[in-house]
Amino acid sequence: MELLKTRIKGYSIYIASKHLVVLEKILKSGTSKIRIERLLYLKGVLNDLGWELSAERLQEYIAELQEVSPSTTHRIDNALRVFIKHVLRDPNLYSILKTPKVESLGVAL
Repeated sequence: MELLKTRIKGYSIYIASKHLVVLEKILKSGTSKIRIERLLYLKGVLNDLGWELSAERLQEYIAELQEVSPSTTHRIDNALRVFIKHVLRDPNLYSILKTPKVESLGVAL
């Protein structure tokens, strides 16, 4: 089990523009608003992280965003989930994402 944790912890995936092309094809079945929003948020994350995704960096990034803006973090998390699950198909990265709770007027959504 410890070896698995080390293996998950120690690798990263470099993202290329071809990955975004695949994501755009996947998102075509949805509404244009969602497609544009998810691509915009994902590109922002990739720019912030230097187009490299790793479990550690994603966890730190999401934690920092959660402190600043929970609602934006929720949207970013959704974009990352779609990208990691359907484009990268990496269960290790997908498993570290936990959708943050967003509270509105004191009610959890």
